[in-house]
Amino acid sequence: MVAQDRKEKDRIDVKNALEEYVYNLRDKLDGEYQQFVNEEEKSKWITNLNALETWLYEDGEDQERSVYAQKLEELKVMVKKLTRRSYCTLV
Repeated sequence: MVAQDRKEKDRIDVKNALEEYVYNLRDKLDGEYQQFVNEEEKSKWITNLNALETWLYEDGEDQERSVYAQKLEELKVMVKKLTRRSYCTLV
């Protein structure tokens, strides 16, 4: 029973991490990343983030931990490309 509770807590923690990452990224697109994305790119990011957030509250509500972890990793890979661009612009 303890192992099952721990597994459920881990699943919820990863889901919450994904949700928090979506919120933080949306804020950064209006803040520190704003100068590195044009309006068209920003619009695409926002659309994708909104879709991901909707998924989290609807079809993604009760997914396995691995599904949340995969989506989080995919999002982080996409953000790395953006942050590399922003870093190169600053240097």
